[in-house]
Amino acid sequence: MDTPYNTWLCASLFYNNAEFDKLIYSGLMPLINSLEDQEMIKGFLCSLNSVQGNNLRLSVLLHDDKKEEALDRFHFVVNRFFEDYPSVNKQIGYPLKGFLRPFPNNSVQYNLYNNPLATSADVMNFRMDYSQFMFDFFSANAADEETVIFFLLCSVLYMMQVVAERSDTFRCEVMKPVDDWAVPGEDRRMLYDHFFQENKDLLLETYRAVSRNDERSEVFKSVVETKKCFRRFVMDGHNLDLDAGSVVSSLNSLMLSQLDLGAAASHAIYYIIGQCMKYKGPFL
Repeated sequence: MDTPYNTWLCASLFYNNAEFDKLIYSGLMPLINSLEDQEMIKGFLCSLNSVQGNNLRLSVLLHDDKKEEALDRFHFVVNRFFEDYPSVNKQIGYPLKGFLRPFPNNSVQYNLYNNPLATSADVMNFRMDYSQFMFDFFSANAADEETVIFFLLCSVLYMMQVVAERSDTFRCEVMKPVDDWAVPGEDRRMLYDHFFQENKDLLLETYRAVSRNDERSEVFKSVVETKKCFRRFVMDGHNLDLDAGSVVSSLNSLMLSQLDLGAAASHAIYYIIGQCMKYKGPFL
């Protein structure tokens, strides 16, 4: 089917990640909502990034006939926000990683990365839904390392719950008692355990709230809303009883890429879930 939305705006917004909540809530959300209301754009993708400085990558799908107006408004509003609400410059650590110098803080750069690849509808829908999920969460929370890990934990727990609703085989797997997650190397296991012990109360409360569908919990209130990106993905033609493992693997990869995290973060999350199960019992 032909669509008038065919052009991507690819922006990198360099801003102190400790203040991403302000950037998203006061700067980007009103702008995105306004452009959507006027049918200038149709959805967006976002991801955290740390290449050449902390930045938020935002890819916006533009209407072909309105793209120039949308680009002009985006550039004006974002730069006005940086002028009115500059974030504190973070001290640059040396030596620099790689050969590229950091971009100035409080600046927007364009086309530092390729347009989103053409992909299946279920993957694109998931990425857009998950981007909205990220916006909702990080509009109220700083994007520091511990908070990003906490967000990934919420994401994985919601994913596990949704997949278990659709697959009896997967449900049986997550009901089993869990031993320590297989962590490559004693040093890394000790690091994960230290993180768990340091944040045990919050992690256990999160685990309990999600696994028990406690919408009253202060940890994360929008339980139903935050599941939609996972439910939409797993209901889109996947036979989970035959292929739950590959679906979960695909979702893990998509989440890690949007959160600027490597595979070690996934290992850490599943280790933490195993620890939570020991304290609070099976997930379901």
